[in-house]
Amino acid sequence: MRAFLIASAALLASTAVSAEPAGTLVIKADRVLADNQRAVAYGDLQLASAEGRAALRNRVGMAIDSLCDPKRFSVAEPTDANKCAAQAWADVTPRLNELSPRLAAR
Repeated sequence: MRAFLIASAALLASTAVSAEPAGTLVIKADRVLADNQRAVAYGDLQLASAEGRAALRNRVGMAIDSLCDPKRFSVAEPTDANKCAAQAWADVTPRLNELSPRLAAR
């Protein structure tokens, strides 16, 4: 499966949800970096099925793993990667929960 992660060049300082392209979730970390978000495409998935929803969660997990890779953080703050991942999951989980039933009803 090819990766569906696209690095954004935008510099974002907040975790506010911005407009997302159709069929894409934007996963953000609470870090002030030019590379602080990932886009996860889901337009090719059948979210009405458990397999489609699992595939989307897997893609989101891969995006968060990339975004919050411990190598991107200082060794002086070893828990920053965990905090980053927790914040990213907290940001995207409500949108995943809202998205799945809406698309499943199609």
